[in-house]
Amino acid sequence: MSKQFLLNTTLSLVAGLLLIDIAPIRPVAAQSSPPILLAQQTNRQQLNELLRQGREFFDAGDYNNAIASYQQAAALDRENAKIHSGIGYLQARLGNYTAAAQSYQQALALEPNNADFHYALGYSLAKNGDNARAAAAYQQAAQFNPNSLNTYLGWGFVLLESGKYNEAIQVYERAIALNPEYSGIYALIGTALLEQDKPQEAINVLQSAIQQTPNDPSILQQLAIAYIKTGNSEAGLTTLKKVVRLQPQNATLYLQMGQLLQEQGNVADAKKAYQEAAALEPNSAETQAAIGKVFLEQQEYLMAIIAFRRVTELTPESAAAHYNLGLALAGRGRRSEAVEALEQARDLYQQQGNESGFKVVEEALSNLK
Repeated sequence: MSKQFLLNTTLSLVAGLLLIDIAPIRPVAAQSSPPILLAQQTNRQQLNELLRQGREFFDAGDYNNAIASYQQAAALDRENAKIHSGIGYLQARLGNYTAAAQSYQQALALEPNNADFHYALGYSLAKNGDNARAAAAYQQAAQFNPNSLNTYLGWGFVLLESGKYNEAIQVYERAIALNPEYSGIYALIGTALLEQDKPQEAINVLQSAIQQTPNDPSILQQLAIAYIKTGNSEAGLTTLKKVVRLQPQNATLYLQMGQLLQEQGNVADAKKAYQEAAALEPNSAETQAAIGKVFLEQQEYLMAIIAFRRVTELTPESAAAHYNLGLALAGRGRRSEAVEALEQARDLYQQQGNESGFKVVEEALSNLK
């Protein structure tokens, strides 16, 4: 559950400033001869026109033509780092993160101490999945601007994604020093501790954060996970219920709550929680499978058939789904359909090289024949 939370965590990353206020063109040297001066004036006029066009295209949302204008401008003024950064920003807006990273690298070749460019490079590399280079870029950004909260958030995120949990915690601690009231950082530290299987340490951190922001859903969700990992399911369930009240449209929370209730033997409430999750996300195979298993255990075979048939539609390659559908059909007395579902499960397990699953299905088939 902590990984799911991590993937859903939204980091506030600021990039817009990199396009605004493109640096003015360097003045022409006073001692230039008239022909050179005239050529430079013409060059400057062309450059200003291209920059103006680029800005108009950008304002109109026409990023491709804006990029084309700025690329022409960059060819006229090869020393203007902000033109390259503007191209990088536009490429990132289009989702072209490889091209964005290349543009920011060109900008950094001209202004190697620019923290904003290092940050934008880190962001582009992170979006491209290049976490190692992204971390290095964020580190450079922090070196040149140690007071940027967003830099530490981005840096910590790629470290978490890389499994470098202790380093991520150190980075987040630097972020806390800048903004101790930003509760989301504590949730991220909790994630790092939980990924290291240190739930009690996570509880200590998260409980301190809760004292500052008692209704922060991200912290409460992490706290619930930590309680569950220590074996304190009751506290985990209580905390999850509080998160559900704060986020009633979060299907994942209902699914987690249903799993906890089922583990505690509270099947009736578990079904209600699963059904809430299914109502919010009717195409979630995980939720439908959870509902089906509850109905199967309670021998409510018709409802189990409906749930598992839906799972097989959503995930036709799931051998387990076909197997459970076969069991539900058998329980309902629909033998031929059960055999068909179980044979499908057997074939899938065989194709997937799952010998233990294959044997379980073979036994179920032999009991029907």
